[in-house]
Amino acid sequence: FGKTAEYVAESVLKGTRVSVTGKLSQSSWEDKDTGKNRSKVEIIADDVAISLKWGTALFSKAERS
Repeated sequence: FGKTAEYVAESVLKGTRVSVTGKLSQSSWEDKDTGKNRSKVEIIADDVAISLKWGTALFSKAERS
């Protein structure tokens, strides 16, 4: 997931409220062991931001590589 994932990992602690912008992706399949239908929904994130509704944040621009 590239630089966005790296920045999130460096900036966000467990329990921090965030806002995510992106696309939903749904997958369906049949479980090989049980034969039951399974599905999942994932967010393909374009942007992640710390929510300022519950606190403040400091921003520092990352250097381009």
